[in-house]
Amino acid sequence: DYVYTLGLLCDASIASELIDVLGRVNGDYAKDTVVDTLVSFGAEVVPALSKALSERKKLNEFTLRALIKALGKIGGENVIKDLKKLPEPTEPRTKLAVAIALFHLGDQEARSSVRQLLNEHFKDNYLRHQLSDLGAPAIDMMAEMLQRNEHKEFYILYDLLVKTSIQIGEPAITPLLNLLNGPDIHDRTKRAVIESLGKVGDVRAVDPLIRVLQDADMDSPLRISAIEALGYLRLSLIHI
Repeated sequence: DYVYTLGLLCDASIASELIDVLGRVNGDYAKDTVVDTLVSFGAEVVPALSKALSERKKLNEFTLRALIKALGKIGGENVIKDLKKLPEPTEPRTKLAVAIALFHLGDQEARSSVRQLLNEHFKDNYLRHQLSDLGAPAIDMMAEMLQRNEHKEFYILYDLLVKTSIQIGEPAITPLLNLLNGPDIHDRTKRAVIESLGKVGDVRAVDPLIRVLQDADMDSPLRISAIEALGYLRLSLIHI
């Protein structure tokens, strides 16, 4: 509440104070509130954020990742330069934060960096949580991994797609529907997509799921998954 009120009453001149707050608050929600407040000030806070990054030895990894996230959301040519000037992080979670920020800023190499980190560290629960910062592109990326079946731990990736879809929420619906209707999608991937559509809880998923249920050519496990997903949707829509 304190940070939110500061954001309403003050301007970008409090950026340094907010950066200091980042180093003292605990929990993702509290840090995200600070990040959102910094982002709301736009380009005016970039110099303060960049200065803090240049003094990264004073920052813990949590604060560093929060600053990187804020810069990625604000954007600008100078931000890309600042992020690329950072010494190579040793912590995978910080590497992912940089890659996601650069991805949002249009850097061509960032997608492969994100994918590589996910491929190597997909069992890291916190790193998996960060994927929601990537937004809708994370859906296609994970579906691609499911399609290739790169890991014996298939159900970890399955669960990752579902949970990330829930965290992303409404923006996840379009890529999920595209996957559901796409050609050459393996049944294992479609089951994850169907469950995700049900648990995100968006009314746009109702008709496509009904079509899956009514499709006599569709395998029984997929139709059963569609029934379950429609049940999740019903519960979600009742509580809207």
